[in-house]
Amino acid sequence: MVIEKRMTLSYSVTRLYNRLIIYNMVIYMIDKKYIFYLCMMFMSFDSSAKSIFIGDSLTLSLAKGAKELDVLEYYYLDRSGLINGAFYDWLAFVQRMPVSSPDIIIVSLGANDGISASASYRYNQKIRQFISVLKTRYPAANIIWVLPPAMKNTQTENALVNTRRIISETAIIAGYTVFDPRPLTGRTWTYSVNGIVLRTADGIHYTPEAGKLISEQIYQTVRQNL
Repeated sequence: MVIEKRMTLSYSVTRLYNRLIIYNMVIYMIDKKYIFYLCMMFMSFDSSAKSIFIGDSLTLSLAKGAKELDVLEYYYLDRSGLINGAFYDWLAFVQRMPVSSPDIIIVSLGANDGISASASYRYNQKIRQFISVLKTRYPAANIIWVLPPAMKNTQTENALVNTRRIISETAIIAGYTVFDPRPLTGRTWTYSVNGIVLRTADGIHYTPEAGKLISEQIYQTVRQNL
């Protein structure tokens, strides 16, 4: 992986309720693709689960929706997935991720991986390789894979039926937990639930409210099982 360019966007120190938080946001230009990286180094008197978020553009809302002090780092790239390695190779990236000690790794990939039934085995293998690297590098971390939400575009949604199935089935063998956001955001594409807008007008992404709702539910589920 060749890093062609690195730009530091911002750096600030904030003190909130006995917590010192240092934000350092960086954009890496890797193989002519921009990948966003946010590192939050923190000192806190409160213990909390430390997490890393990895994935496509849906990842951003989830990471921002999480409690600030829970997030160590997050990495996301628009239109990326595991199938199209020519666009971006996530397997190569996780092999070179900075060393850290997360309690939880939250993966949000699959929305750009619409597949046919005939591609199921190949996708299964890519997932297993990806998870194997994460487990080797972060053996103490619980890995949570967030399934793609329901999509507004019918063709896109139909292509994700096999994707969700393979991610769910592979979890048993590869050893990660699957989180399905659809009970919260709608089994079919739904703009709002109980008066709360959860999806953006593009029919794909989460609103900040949805990101917070999903992340809170993930953390609650994980903590109950610890």
